Amino acid sequence: MLQPTNVPERPQRRVGAWWGPAVGISALGFYAATTVEESAGREIGYNADHPWAVYAFMAALVGLMVYGFIRHAGLWMIGRPTPGILRQVPHRLRNAARLGLAQDKVRRDRYAGIMHWCIFSSIVVLTIVTAQVAIEADSPFKFLHGSYYLFFSFYGDLFGVIGLIGVGMALYRRYFSHFHRIRWDERLEDHLIILGLGLVLLTGFLLESARILVT
Repeated sequence: MLQPTNVPERPQRRVGAWWGPAVGISALGFYAATTVEESAGREIGYNADHPWAVYAFMAALVGLMVYGFIRHAGLWMIGRPTPGILRQVPHRLRNAARLGLAQDKVRRDRYAGIMHWCIFSSIVVLTIVTAQVAIEADSPFKFLHGSYYLFFSFYGDLFGVIGLIGVGMALYRRYFSHFHRIRWDERLEDHLIILGLGLVLLTGFLLESARILVT
């Protein structure tokens, strides 16, 4: 009878390791930004004749998010509560970082891991970018100028490109490859989400190009 051998699996490089090069490139961008002129800046909402429309659309989006949360809450309430939910908080935080930031759950599929990391990291960083624009526009704190603005613009563009790479990989796998695992339960929202992400990223670059051309 053959005895099972305890041969350790070959370790795979974690997808989260891609954060290192991205941060390194951003650091180079920061260094480059500090070596040029200090007068750089941007006009916020240069193409928005009706700024109130931005907040109207934002309210609609927030309402949609709240609706989705309430809809899913009904499913969550069906489950039984986990005893000792406040225990092992450090372990839970490590899992959140490992499965969330590092996308460790999909590392067995290298292609999917890189694709998810590209999309996820661009969403995280571009959310931070958008939050800074909101602070600049709606608060007395003015910091988007000079060297920091150049660095801000650089890492925003960098993660925008990373996001487009991830969307391109997702479009290829869904529509051009023979990867059947993602087609067994296709829904309309699966197509709308990835196409919507690509549209948001692409129009962001188009608007930035138009703003640079005009201003």
